[in-house]
Amino acid sequence: MKKLYLLLITFILIGCSGSKRYQDETVHGIYKYDSPSVRVLLSSSEQPLDFTVNTEAILNIGNKKTALLKKGNKITFSANGSTIQARIGTKSFSGSSIILAPSKKETFLNFGSLPYRGYFEIKSDNHKTLLINRLSVEDYLKGVLPVEMGVKNNPDYFEALKAFAIAARTFTLKKIDRKPSHFDLYPDTRDQVYKGMKFETSDDILAVEKTKGLVLKHNSTLATIFYHSTCGGVLEDAGNIFSFSSNIPYLNSKIDGNPPYCSISPVFSWVEEYETPEIEKLLLNSNLISEKERVKDISIKNKFPSGRVAELSITLKNNSPLLINAKEIRNIFRRKENGGILRSLLFDIEPVFNNGNLLKVTFRGKGSGHGVGLCQWGSMGLSKKGKNYRDILRLYFPNTEITKEYD
Repeated sequence: MKKLYLLLITFILIGCSGSKRYQDETVHGIYKYDSPSVRVLLSSSEQPLDFTVNTEAILNIGNKKTALLKKGNKITFSANGSTIQARIGTKSFSGSSIILAPSKKETFLNFGSLPYRGYFEIKSDNHKTLLINRLSVEDYLKGVLPVEMGVKNNPDYFEALKAFAIAARTFTLKKIDRKPSHFDLYPDTRDQVYKGMKFETSDDILAVEKTKGLVLKHNSTLATIFYHSTCGGVLEDAGNIFSFSSNIPYLNSKIDGNPPYCSISPVFSWVEEYETPEIEKLLLNSNLISEKERVKDISIKNKFPSGRVAELSITLKNNSPLLINAKEIRNIFRRKENGGILRSLLFDIEPVFNNGNLLKVTFRGKGSGHGVGLCQWGSMGLSKKGKNYRDILRLYFPNTEITKEYD
């Protein structure tokens, strides 16, 4: 077995050229980026990470020693203080950072069932093992577009896809060099959903390539970007939803067309119905009431100018008032179909009583998401009407300009 193992893994010493994060980054002569690179956290665990190599790869530790790994080789990465350890059979290596990169240009490493462009960097952070996908911003966006905006094979929506590529690129560049973190972005809704290259389509790739380097700026600074599925006909002022020290003039409330451009969305209108015991359970799960408390009434106390609910008022049977603000409502009133958060704050309610007792409440709403910034279905509606990506971004981010950040 030892002889067979030695045939599978060949260790070689190489010199590692220096690299810059923002231009002409070179990794072992395999990757050369002409755009910024980005670091996406794929995994973080206090437990060791077992990894099986799916293609021939180079393992570089501390820029000093490299292992040439064959397909099927197994590696265990584990954090040890501020260093990361790699164990391959009986061999063990450690350093402040470990790089795992495909040895050939047209091959890709898998993590789980997903293939990823670029390479992996493994680091230790407070005894946690971090697996980071490092790749160019342009390649990263190819893995964001298909899962954040699933427009497939429909030329009517291509301008919307280009507009979204510019917005997503701006969001990404604004996140780069977030300190003191070892990475720039999470691969989920904490930042942007990213699934590697598995779901890429030719449209996604073309939209990224056609807009390469284009970003949105306000007063020569990268714009703050938000986007959502469906605004329901009216955009929201960012200050009503998120905490900002000052107003952002281009993230303001505005009409999304008349009729609304996003009316083509399958979730433009929706209904959620809750019986009173279900409401009580939701409030109990959110630690807002005790098991013995019962709901007597529910009403909308305040709305924002857009029509979104700013505050819900709930009266308990002991007449105690309970106020729920905009930042809490969607997390408390979960959707019945899948337990997800309430689609939006753009709703009215219809309580039903019997002999003075609250039986149920119907929420009738519009849209999906927070309503700030780019409305994805609205942009698709504009694209379908023949508007180009500049027209789309002008509506959703007024007072910004599209500029070329890099070629």
